[in-house]
Amino acid sequence: MKRFIFTTMIAGLLALSGCYDLDRVPFDQPSSSTFWQTESQCKQGIMGVYASLRPDDYLGKQFITDINSDIAVGYDNYAPITDGTATVRTGFMNNKWATIYESVQRANNAIRNVSAAKIDATKRDQMFGEAKFLRALGYFYLVNYFGGVPIYDETTD
Repeated sequence: MKRFIFTTMIAGLLALSGCYDLDRVPFDQPSSSTFWQTESQCKQGIMGVYASLRPDDYLGKQFITDINSDIAVGYDNYAPITDGTATVRTGFMNNKWATIYESVQRANNAIRNVSAAKIDATKRDQMFGEAKFLRALGYFYLVNYFGGVPIYDETTD
């Protein structure tokens, strides 16, 4: 029994002493400290902002919102909107809020990193402008759906 306790204590000490430097850059995938260095990486980052437009809660179902009017009624997801009972806790509304703010966060990340990238100035300015437009588009839809919303013009880590 003593031998088991001793072995367990030694194993525990070895396991705890094995963590020597946890703040390492991952070598098998991009990280925030190694990405946004080349034009290709900046382009990939901007494409990530464009990809955030695709979910159904952002622009994926944008053109079926006719059901929010008297033209067509009856879809369950949108019933709280047509009934006038939608609140901040309505699933559809929460998803739209979170999805669009995720896109704004991606755009803010791109704005910060593209502006600091050491690439051709013309390409950098174009990508910078695209990211700013995509952020503005997100805020357009947020204000359109929710009225006044918090504006985040810088990224948070």
